[in-house]
Amino acid sequence: MENKKLRILLSKGPSYREANNIDWGKVFSCIRKGIIDCIKKWCDKEKVDTRILSEWKNRLLFEVKSKIKSLRKHRFHQRRNTLDDNDVKSYLTDFHAKFVITPTDKACNNFSIICKKFYIACLLKELCILENNENVNSSTYNRVEKNMKDAVKNHVIYMKKYNIPLNFQKKLPFIYWIPKMHKNPSKQRYIAASHSCSTKPLSKMITFVLNSYKVHIRIIVKIIQNKRF
Repeated sequence: MENKKLRILLSKGPSYREANNIDWGKVFSCIRKGIIDCIKKWCDKEKVDTRILSEWKNRLLFEVKSKIKSLRKHRFHQRRNTLDDNDVKSYLTDFHAKFVITPTDKACNNFSIICKKFYIACLLKELCILENNENVNSSTYNRVEKNMKDAVKNHVIYMKKYNIPLNFQKKLPFIYWIPKMHKNPSKQRYIAASHSCSTKPLSKMITFVLNSYKVHIRIIVKIIQNKRF
């Protein structure tokens, strides 16, 4: 990582986030909306006209404006984020063409930089796509001659039968891997990300059911253990 700005940023770990520049106009707008909503709910509860608190609202907004003016003058100087720098973005684009940056298994505050060709080869091998693959008879994955849209469409139809709504979950999970550097030699931990997966609502329901069974079974086991002793 030859770019110094990017190197310093990455050295702070994957949990670090650069502070965004503050939009003071948006800040005041949000506070004003919150005050108006508060007044409306308060007056609805007490069954009085909202105009009764107009003087209080104006005074409070005046204090907010004064505070914002003070903060804008003395604090939170506007600065440019590292990832907005043109040199950094250009370097990162070239870097991504050759390498993959991932978190490290069992060491979440560390990055791993992996050769992109090797990274893709490992994925193809795991999915039994490479020729002469030793896992070609694996039952973990099955090749399906169907495009993503048709697969998701079938999921939507199936979910509707059981009144399970799909709002934004209209995608299939994607697979990636992170290195297990605590192994010698190092290995890969494969992860199927399902943030917007079309089967996620069903998976959540199944998990809820299984957790309920787990609690029930634990109670039964404790009863049996107490009877033994």
